[in-house]
Amino acid sequence: MRVAVLSDVHGNLAAFEAALADARAQSPDQIILAGDYINGGPDSQACLHLALNSGLVALRGNHERYVCQAGTLRQHVRWNTPWFSSVRFAYQSFSQADFDAMRALPYDYHGDDFYVVHSTTRDDHDFIDEHCTDAMFERFFPGIKAGIIIRGHNHRHRIDYWGQRPVITSGSVGIGLSGAPKAVYSLATRKDGRWYAEHRYVDYDLEHTLKRFEETAYLEYTGVIGKLYRQELMTGKNTIVAFIERYRDRLDSGQITWDWAWDDFQRYC
Repeated sequence: MRVAVLSDVHGNLAAFEAALADARAQSPDQIILAGDYINGGPDSQACLHLALNSGLVALRGNHERYVCQAGTLRQHVRWNTPWFSSVRFAYQSFSQADFDAMRALPYDYHGDDFYVVHSTTRDDHDFIDEHCTDAMFERFFPGIKAGIIIRGHNHRHRIDYWGQRPVITSGSVGIGLSGAPKAVYSLATRKDGRWYAEHRYVDYDLEHTLKRFEETAYLEYTGVIGKLYRQELMTGKNTIVAFIERYRDRLDSGQITWDWAWDDFQRYC
């Protein structure tokens, strides 16, 4: 049994197409798409349509939830702030049929001794890192007995263990954090009753994606957030989280401007 899991495409169509072609070339028994097809890069609708029309199991992520909850009582509190400028850019590209399709996406998938979800069983926005204990995994994945858990959400790919069971964070297809501009996904193989996992790093047409940032007026609409997404996919380094940790409180309180934060961050990073 071989299973490929692709997650966190984030509007990077060239990366999605390359990763999907590479995954199919590995001849897995199943390919699962684990959500967050949208927001981050300029081609959210095209990436959503590729996922929906792929013939593969496609799950939803927290970014699909963000756009589907817009205009409701459950709309994210930051929806109308610069922090969500790229989400609003994606939102305006979708038709009613797109929203209906996103709402219909399943939350998780139970396979043959494997379990796939965007983040955790508990929530679509949980992070897993080196500090996770068995007790934390129990809270994250209550009732899950599969021999391997494969998830996305965290763009930094990793392999953890809940007891003897591997918990695979597949990484990001669209904004992979491998230290280089590559699409990252996971491939798991069960042999003699045991699961083994690897991450694959796929080259794609980065220049095409960068051109799309300009052609679509994405950067003009999204401002600093759009420039951060572009910088992250160009470098394969976790710039967005670093920016948030360094400036969010001061930006939210109005102590600094977004332009000042961007200029300072370029010196810092």
